Amino acid sequence: MPTPVRKKIEKLVDDFVFAKKGERKANAISIAMLKEEKADGGRKLIDLESRNEAIELTKAREFFKPTEERPMWAILSDWILADNAVRKFKDTVGIENLTHPLLQTWRVNMNSKRLPENLKRMMRATYKHKAQFLPAQATQAMRKAMPFWYHSGTKRSVRPRYSDKWGTCQRLTHGIKTVGDMLSHAQKNTSWGHTGKANCRCRNCTLDRSRGCVDPIACRKNANTKLNYLDREWDPRQGHSTTDRVAGDEPEMTADDIAEGFEQTAQVFQVSDDPLKEIRIFTNWENRENEPTIVNNTQAEDLPEHQRRSRTVYTDGSCTGNGTDEARTGSGIWYGENHWKNTSLRLPGTQQTNNTGELVAALVAIQQNTDTEVLRIFSDSTYTINAMRKYIPKWTDLGYIGVANKNIVGALAGEIAHLQNSVWLAKVKGHSGNTGNDGADKLAALGAEKDTPDIINLEKGKKILDAGARLSATTQATLYRGIRQRKTKIWRKRTRENIEMTINTVEALTGVKHTEGAIWRSLLQNDPISTKASAFLWKAIHGAHKVGEYWKHTGVSDTHMPCELCDEPVESIEHILLECRATGQEEIWRLTREIWSKTGREFPHITLGMILGIGVMEIRDTPQDGSPPRPNPTLTRLLRILVSEAMYLIWLLRCEWRIGREANTMRLHTLSEIRS
Repeated sequence: MPTPVRKKIEKLVDDFVFAKKGERKANAISIAMLKEEKADGGRKLIDLESRNEAIELTKAREFFKPTEERPMWAILSDWILADNAVRKFKDTVGIENLTHPLLQTWRVNMNSKRLPENLKRMMRATYKHKAQFLPAQATQAMRKAMPFWYHSGTKRSVRPRYSDKWGTCQRLTHGIKTVGDMLSHAQKNTSWGHTGKANCRCRNCTLDRSRGCVDPIACRKNANTKLNYLDREWDPRQGHSTTDRVAGDEPEMTADDIAEGFEQTAQVFQVSDDPLKEIRIFTNWENRENEPTIVNNTQAEDLPEHQRRSRTVYTDGSCTGNGTDEARTGSGIWYGENHWKNTSLRLPGTQQTNNTGELVAALVAIQQNTDTEVLRIFSDSTYTINAMRKYIPKWTDLGYIGVANKNIVGALAGEIAHLQNSVWLAKVKGHSGNTGNDGADKLAALGAEKDTPDIINLEKGKKILDAGARLSATTQATLYRGIRQRKTKIWRKRTRENIEMTINTVEALTGVKHTEGAIWRSLLQNDPISTKASAFLWKAIHGAHKVGEYWKHTGVSDTHMPCELCDEPVESIEHILLECRATGQEEIWRLTREIWSKTGREFPHITLGMILGIGVMEIRDTPQDGSPPRPNPTLTRLLRILVSEAMYLIWLLRCEWRIGREANTMRLHTLSEIRS
């Protein structure tokens, strides 16, 4: 979509959101805030700029497809992009050797007037969102298939000599394009029948002279020199083989293992021999020379005889105060009764849930047992087992876009990707009297009670997350979410103040400190709080209602900002709901307390913070056996309905009097009107 068209549509969206009956209104909440996720306080309004970039990246996905799958327009575009490459690249090796802008280091000249606008938009989005060739591991076939000239794996410490006479001969006389071509050319000096003499008449030398090569032997020696330009990982002469595990490499499961439900962890990466299948987007991978691939390509070694054993562990997680700011999560790893390796951990950070505790337990169990041939893990967590058996490959392909707990899941994927032993998983029923599961559960509970959080090693997860998403696996929707995630979050000062007040007030009333996300999510439920009441609360938290301070810098501040009836200089939401004599709030709250009194429970103290946080307010019962207080769902539901409906009625009466009755003090709502 051309930029002028996008701006016109954005203007239409802006007018739709902020204009009423053709009259322009001041923006109470910015468009940028409205584009945020609902769980972050936004309304998920479409971001046209990000949507258009997602479309361009979808085009790039088709353009960078493997050779046999590429559409005709992509093949034709190869020549157009090469013809519009930065001039120094074209002059050095010719456009016929500029085959791929991501597998090679040449750049498209984005200022070229001959470059079509549609390709310019596609490449601009590709460069902006850091698309690059980043394979999980390099196979020998992939090394040979890579284009040689301006190879993306060229050492940064060398300055390649592509335009010398041998480079020209290799391109024009021998038609060398790929690393495999250059390797084959270099190996001719060691082929059968070759004498190494200047007048050698072996088949290869005779054929090369007939093509016009003036000195085949020197040309091939130079080919070996040029192969030295490549990083060790990309040099096909080094003989590295991929360490990725394949079927048949694993120890075989016994009948007992199968009966207990053990299954192998999923293979994180599906390694391909085609470089075009290894283009990734949203990367943060700068150290290409030291880490050219996601997984270190070290050759797996057989474990010593004394380490060729199996080990069985039970893992579990525990969380107290789940969903609140005071949540504490523990992980337990049980090896045996009073075993010296039994482990209790307390998780650091903000991701305090039962799921994270179970994930970390499995993660640390793998990290503790790299010295065994087979690690058997029993877990009662369906989430953890499914993640390790099924979902991690898909999540890794999609760059963990929209995946919860991605730093922990990514670390788990990183450990699995680097495994040189086998990890088998089996489900065990929780709280069923299983000694191992009960032991892990107790260890997890002990971990949650620790005073100091433990340090969890998530280093290998950083590499997985920095690798971004495999472009060929994405959809336009995934790309849009990925672009949105990379944008800076919008924080409004007024919103932040109201959120903090709400969290602190609810904590003072209930003893539970909720997260900001919990406050926003409570407004997304249409039951028991009505849709209209939720919308009112959402605007109130943002300070977006057109009352009080909203009118301060307008020409009508003298009449619109104060509450003249109450002689209040600023008619704030707090004043309207709790203090104003024109809204009927006093009678409405009296009736609300009267209804609540039938429950026999004390009515909570009404404040603005309590009203804004009504979606997370709970009524708790204290059991007589001394156990912790438990939520009473019936009374909680009643409280939320009463407070939200009372609040919204007060607002409606205020608006009816202020607007419909033109703030006429002679036309205040009567008690009978309020009660009816």
